[in-house]
Amino acid sequence: MLEATRPPGSWNATSNGSTKRIPRRKTGFTLIEMIVVVCVLSILITILLPGIQQMREAARRHECQNQLRQIGLAIWHYEGNYRVFPPGAVDTQ
Repeated sequence: MLEATRPPGSWNATSNGSTKRIPRRKTGFTLIEMIVVVCVLSILITILLPGIQQMREAARRHECQNQLRQIGLAIWHYEGNYRVFPPGAVDTQ
């Protein structure tokens, strides 16, 4: 007949009537393991952060270049339609 399984760390009766504790398997992380994980993550972040900032700066520069290109195309199309460049300023009075 099969015995019911008991959770780890429970008490077990022996054949002579005494009880002994079944060893319990430890689960979870120790403090040292957590410190190592935090250190590894902080090192990875310090390595990756400058690269991310450079990518952001490159994206800003690319966006600025695209806007200048759009302004140039707009002036070029205006000149093509009206045979004169757009005025630098418009007097509203």
